[in-house]
Amino acid sequence: MQEVRERLKPLDKRAVEPQQQLGAYFKIYVGNLPRKVDSYRLRQFFSQHGKVADARVMHERKTGRSRGFAFVTMAIPVDEEPAYAIAKLDGQSLDGRPLKIKSADQKH
Repeated sequence: MQEVRERLKPLDKRAVEPQQQLGAYFKIYVGNLPRKVDSYRLRQFFSQHGKVADARVMHERKTGRSRGFAFVTMAIPVDEEPAYAIAKLDGQSLDGRPLKIKSADQKH
């Protein structure tokens, strides 16, 4: 049993990345979204930039077609401001289209 525990321990403690402390969650509006992007793809994209709690693409009720915008709820590191994260994400390209990112509290 001790042998198994030893193998599970990292060889070098410096090789282990420290856990980032995350701050509060905030909700953002994502505009100019390509119509073929679904909630899974959106979550995948935003997961590269922080922890995603929820990602929802808005659809038309009758047709089920994407309306071209979404809402994403995510957390960022404690030492980073939501406004900085929004500015960093605004204009990022997703499937060839530059995204319009704003705080969900702002009017778009």
